[in-house]
Amino acid sequence: MKQIPLPPTNHQPQKYTGPSAEEVLAKRKQFMNPGIFLYYKKPLMLVEGKAQYVWDDSGKRYLDGLGGIVTISVGHCHPHVVEAARRQNETLQHSTTIYLHPNTAPKNFIQPMLEAGLDGAIWGFAVETGTHLLRLITKGVFDRFPNLKFVVGHLGEALPFWLYRLDYMHAATVRSKRYESMQPIELKVSEYMRRNVWITTSGMSWAPAIMFCREVLGADRVMYAMDYPYEYQVDEVRWQDDLPLTVAEKKQFFQTNAEAVFNLNQA
Repeated sequence: MKQIPLPPTNHQPQKYTGPSAEEVLAKRKQFMNPGIFLYYKKPLMLVEGKAQYVWDDSGKRYLDGLGGIVTISVGHCHPHVVEAARRQNETLQHSTTIYLHPNTAPKNFIQPMLEAGLDGAIWGFAVETGTHLLRLITKGVFDRFPNLKFVVGHLGEALPFWLYRLDYMHAATVRSKRYESMQPIELKVSEYMRRNVWITTSGMSWAPAIMFCREVLGADRVMYAMDYPYEYQVDEVRWQDDLPLTVAEKKQFFQTNAEAVFNLNQA
């Protein structure tokens, strides 16, 4: 089969100094459940990523056909292991951005919404996804993995509108020591929202809300999206093209924010 050469890139990968692929496979065979099998007799060992490319332990470059999805499985939370995973994540994470999509709320708090017909897109999805993201923040996930990038639809599932109260009440709850599960974190909730989170306008084509989110999160954190096929509005693009933005701001909103967060069009 003919191989197509990859376009040139200016990035020079670091020289890999870790265990060889053969050593990793041997340890895997020794310590892991044999039921967790491999699809390939000689799998690739990817050790670095940049933009749309990944490199193996020999320095060979590949096009990342999975959009930057690299999984690091730890299995427990010993501080040494977590720190090693953090370092590995910073080396491998290149175009990886997690899109946190809504799901049905868990059984332990969906019942009141079910009784009122509010469990789906009208309200329940926002409760489930907003709670999910807020738990990640308050549990310190972004302290341990500061380079993680999350994209959330529906204008951030209401969290941008609660930033002041989230900051105030999180600090007050930590000071009160009421909950053992609520421990100090390095930043305010709003600061993680501005550093680690991008939001889209999917399903929320409403100018006042969009402009508010741009103000409180930053223009570089808000980008256009359509909630297709679930909420398909033919006029949605025109409505958002009528936002009170300059030509440069519209290009950022419709195009370059997405290019930045998903590492698109980078050599």
